[in-house]
Amino acid sequence: GATYWLNLSFTLAEEMPWASRGYEVAYDQFELPRKAEAPALLAEAMPPVALRDLPGEVILHSDEFAITFDKRTGTIRDWIWQEIPLIDAGPRIQLWRAPTDNDRNIKHVWYRAGYDRLVSRVQRMEVQELSRHAIRLEVDTRLGAVSLRPSFDVRYCYTLYGSGDLVIETRLIPLQEDLPDLPRVGLELRTRPGFTQFAWYGRGPHESYIDRKESARVGVYGGTVEEQYVPYLFPQENGNKADTRWAAITNLRGEGLLCMGMPVINVSVHHYTTEDLTASAHPHELTRIAETVVHLDYQQGGLGSNSCGPRPLPQYLLQPVEMSFAVRLKPFSMDARLPMSLWKESLPAPHA
Repeated sequence: GATYWLNLSFTLAEEMPWASRGYEVAYDQFELPRKAEAPALLAEAMPPVALRDLPGEVILHSDEFAITFDKRTGTIRDWIWQEIPLIDAGPRIQLWRAPTDNDRNIKHVWYRAGYDRLVSRVQRMEVQELSRHAIRLEVDTRLGAVSLRPSFDVRYCYTLYGSGDLVIETRLIPLQEDLPDLPRVGLELRTRPGFTQFAWYGRGPHESYIDRKESARVGVYGGTVEEQYVPYLFPQENGNKADTRWAAITNLRGEGLLCMGMPVINVSVHHYTTEDLTASAHPHELTRIAETVVHLDYQQGGLGSNSCGPRPLPQYLLQPVEMSFAVRLKPFSMDARLPMSLWKESLPAPHA
């Protein structure tokens, strides 16, 4: 499962009036086509997974973990691993981002479409035991803003393995033909308090977006969740990490949740909610929360320069077409396994 990169750096060989010797004037980075085969986990070696289908909830559990799905919302209500509560809410579909300064014109179109206030209603929930080591839960929902026609159908397919891996496949289906382009398409979840550490394998160390990422090199980076916030003059979408292979959100003991792209995702983490970033006009109006808000985006629309120039180029606009994406979540401890080694493992195909 290893990937290999060729990194080229061009630096000054001697002192110059405008820069010192060794100053980097150019660089490039190439992912090599050769990859090591990913070691596969064996289903037979995984602990068994059990199912409890109750009137208001579905609980999937093993000796190490328990995930509770709320039948009313179709999302995870609680995820406990080795007696550690991980998730406070979600994952759930998120199509909204706090408008950037460059979104100052298009945001009014987004507001009229109701993208900032979409409500999800569960249409169907069905659970299936695939084997002793895997269970699948399908949830069909409909998205729409109050007083407007429904905008999208969303199907979630959760596959839980005895290894603790949870694969979430999400399918977005537009229900109208005249919807405007989307701010983002992805999942949003909120951890329990205490998950303040963040590491990722993707572009960094600074923020990057689909049309603004060449200066961010692919590598392994880390810091606190607090450090990922970019203090613009007024609160807005910020801190995205493009082309992310894996992201780890942990507590100070190195315990937490590993989020993996299939193959890559956009990731951001904050101690502020999307709603708060949208509503606040000044940084001092933001309310810091103890939980960590995690965005796992399939795509984000480009930033462009529409505060004083054109909108994003057509190839960077996120059109409201049918699309599917998948992410893989896994509880882990840094003391037991490092994120890179877990990411390199592939999952067996579940039996239908």
